[in-house]
Amino acid sequence: MRIGILGTGRMATTLARLWANAEHDVLLGSRDPGRGRTVAADLDAGIQGGANDDAIAHGDAVLLTFPGGEAVRGVSGLRFREGQILVDLTNRAGLDLPAGDSLALRIQAAAPRTRVVKAFNTIHFRSLADPVHATVRAAGPYCGDDAEARRIVGGLVADAGLDPIDAGPLAQAYLLEHLALLWIDLAFTRGVGADTAFALLRREST
Repeated sequence: MRIGILGTGRMATTLARLWANAEHDVLLGSRDPGRGRTVAADLDAGIQGGANDDAIAHGDAVLLTFPGGEAVRGVSGLRFREGQILVDLTNRAGLDLPAGDSLALRIQAAAPRTRVVKAFNTIHFRSLADPVHATVRAAGPYCGDDAEARRIVGGLVADAGLDPIDAGPLAQAYLLEHLALLWIDLAFTRGVGADTAFALLRREST
């Protein structure tokens, strides 16, 4: 699958490498196309680099990794294709959103041509790079209103090594964003540490 990535941070580069290793065709974009090309070359995984517009033109799916406070404004100025899948991993830390609202819903409103799926927002890049803790695979919950887009993103979650968990429609992003807030509090305030992840345990049927 052709995947464009908006951003060159740790989550962006970790997923770029994981997807390239799973034989996806990845282009890493940046506001500075030179940086996009440099970071992609440094990954040494057959990943292309360029501008954010290049990533959008390249991708059947596009991963959004902008900081939460910049995400809505950032996507509103970009030219997505009709029906393009936009994978949103942003989080609401430090933002004052009303109950039931989410960054994902605001991003969908700002980029109405796209099919937004919330995913990858509940895990740190360290656990994403190595998602099996002891014998348990880290959870990868995702949600979106379009069933086909959700199915495709579920496959990308699995290709990144996570346990894909379909959490339903995009309104559920409110819960996923708050799950991320819980993880942030546990990791950095309660001293649990960043190399941790949530998992969904399933009891085998008898």
